[in-house]
Amino acid sequence: MSNTIKLFENSSYISKFNATVLECIEVAQGDKFHQIYEYKAILDKTAFYPEGGGQPSDRGTISIISHSPSNQKLNSKTIPVLDVHEKNGIIYHYISSPLNKNDSVECTIDWDFRFMLMQHHTGEHIVSGLINKHFGFNNVGFHMGESYVTIDIDNKLTQENLDFIENAANTTVQKNLGVKIDCPVPDELDLLNYRSKKHIDSDIRIVSVPGADMCACCGTHVKTTGEVGIIKFLSSQNYKGGTRVYMLCGKRALKDYNKKNKILYDISAQLSTKPENAHESVSQIKSERDRLKYENAALMDKIFEYRAAAIDKNLDKIILFEENLLPSDLLKFSSHLTKDRNNIVLLFSGSDERGYKYLISSSTMDIRPVADSFNDIFNAKGGGKGNCIQGTVKAHKSDILEYIEPYDFNLSPNI
Repeated sequence: MSNTIKLFENSSYISKFNATVLECIEVAQGDKFHQIYEYKAILDKTAFYPEGGGQPSDRGTISIISHSPSNQKLNSKTIPVLDVHEKNGIIYHYISSPLNKNDSVECTIDWDFRFMLMQHHTGEHIVSGLINKHFGFNNVGFHMGESYVTIDIDNKLTQENLDFIENAANTTVQKNLGVKIDCPVPDELDLLNYRSKKHIDSDIRIVSVPGADMCACCGTHVKTTGEVGIIKFLSSQNYKGGTRVYMLCGKRALKDYNKKNKILYDISAQLSTKPENAHESVSQIKSERDRLKYENAALMDKIFEYRAAAIDKNLDKIILFEENLLPSDLLKFSSHLTKDRNNIVLLFSGSDERGYKYLISSSTMDIRPVADSFNDIFNAKGGGKGNCIQGTVKAHKSDILEYIEPYDFNLSPNI
């Protein structure tokens, strides 16, 4: 079978086209999309871009115009195109209903989704090209996700570097420069200084943005940089010795801005301050919260000390069930209950419905045998050292007490 004619290579703006079905087969068990999709159709030509190069595949629909003579009874309907992939020059359209060989079909691209991908792919070219131009660093990874686009750069970029690139990228967008796509012959190609992340054996398609980038790429792009709309960096992080940049372009960038702007104004309204002062107000609240947490911890520790003092020091076993104590609280309480005592302490916090956090401790004995037995009986999870074990357990209070109240704690000294 000959390679599928790729209409998107000639124009990214084709959103509707007619084609002939060459073959439609069930997705076989060896196919990685088996049990995800039911059928895959091969057309003589397609404008659906197959997933690759960091760009997701297009989506859209296939509608039957006329049936092949051998299948006149097939119901006419519109079939969603769920995914598109290429293998050995053949492009497969994954669909949920079968088509018949030689059917004439009309195909429609989900244009809003396609244009969003075009904006982001062109934006990525501008950003990656400018980083290479100004800093000499390379794009070694690119992915368009559902929430953002990531670009992986092979060296460290400071915040100052990123601010500079973001400003330069948007200046390129605002100039509304033409995005040029060529397939130079080998002699012409040898004279070009273009970016490419991998070796390419076939004809090389060069995408150029004046003053910003020249790169080998098979993806879909806008005609002019102005169509990108805006390029906005969301964040960055150190990644594999380099920098991963998170960004959005066009409508998705505007949507993200509107969402975050609304959040900012909601927060400022709750804080009774102007949006530009919200950060300072939040910092003050955080400082106050930290102070109160410190004071509360000190008060809780004093309460634990008083409660421990009220319990008979001669008891060799203390079992307490508490409400809403953190693991750190259990540890503080147990330190007072075991101080200057020859005993074992079993503390629980939670409820029968939610389960319990537990702590088993002793200052004089190795309590690991007790903890191991408790974990085995109640299928609990926990660990620690010989004098203190912490964990969680899903069990009823009555069952726990029924087991540990009569338990003979014949323990060895803690070494």
